[in-house]
Amino acid sequence: MAAQTDHGLTRRGPLARADRAIAAALRAISVASLCALFATVAFVVVTRVFGLRSAGWTDELIELSFGWLIFPCAASLWRTKSHFTVDLLEQTIGSAAVRRALAITVEVLCLVFLVVFVYESAVFVEASASERSPVFGYSRAYWYVVMPIAGTIMVAYSLARLVAAVRRKELVLS
Repeated sequence: MAAQTDHGLTRRGPLARADRAIAAALRAISVASLCALFATVAFVVVTRVFGLRSAGWTDELIELSFGWLIFPCAASLWRTKSHFTVDLLEQTIGSAAVRRALAITVEVLCLVFLVVFVYESAVFVEASASERSPVFGYSRAYWYVVMPIAGTIMVAYSLARLVAAVRRKELVLS
């Protein structure tokens, strides 16, 4: 069963194609990162169980895989509003107008957080660009660049939901 999307985009047109491409990319990155993380951790376990020499590169690969797993997954969950939410207040409100105002307020607050997150993570990526990983020798920016990318994706979907809520447009579920 396909995940529900609640982001205000239509089912056809260039925005819908971009949405499907983003969903596929987030899914592919998440699955590849999970597989890399699983394989690396399994390798570490096997080398420790059999008393083999440990490989120094595993720590860096685990750190890299974990970051590239967490943030695309978060963006994917944000895209479909599948993340954990507490909707007790929303369920107790009887007025549709008040529920709409609450949805707009929550989305604006989320946007404020996400914009700060994108900015701060971009600053962090820039600051880490000169650092090199000890084993691979690559810039640490590769470890962290996923943060502002995923944050920007979340900002885009929040903006789409906010526009849909302000226009009182029914959000499309696909």
